[in-house]
Amino acid sequence: ESDCRKKALPPPNGRVTNLLIGEEYRGRGYSKTLMKAAEGLAKRWDLDTICLHVDPDTENGRIPQNLYQGLGYRPVVDNNNNIQQSDEDNNNNDTVEDFSWMSNTNFQSGIYMVEEVPLLFMRRKLS
Repeated sequence: ESDCRKKALPPPNGRVTNLLIGEEYRGRGYSKTLMKAAEGLAKRWDLDTICLHVDPDTENGRIPQNLYQGLGYRPVVDNNNNIQQSDEDNNNNDTVEDFSWMSNTNFQSGIYMVEEVPLLFMRRKLS
């Protein structure tokens, strides 16, 4: 039983908002370690999905995009402002999560705008 259930608290949201590694420490695996720790905590809280956003630029965002994709995160794309789970995530069920609160600017490409900043929305189903 999760800590949240034991304390009769609502489940937390699985969302990584910022992951920053000092330049002198990059390339040593700390980002992967921090993400695995966040995923472990999410599982402890009985969450089955983590969402995040990353710089969509293919030059500036290439390294973090590769990190997240290497960890199993995939861009979220849906014409109805929903997260459509991939077949591998939901065993061919048509599960959809509502994210209509997000700006629909460029949402069809997985990119949305927050305060005029483009972000690529990604998610991962935890096992």
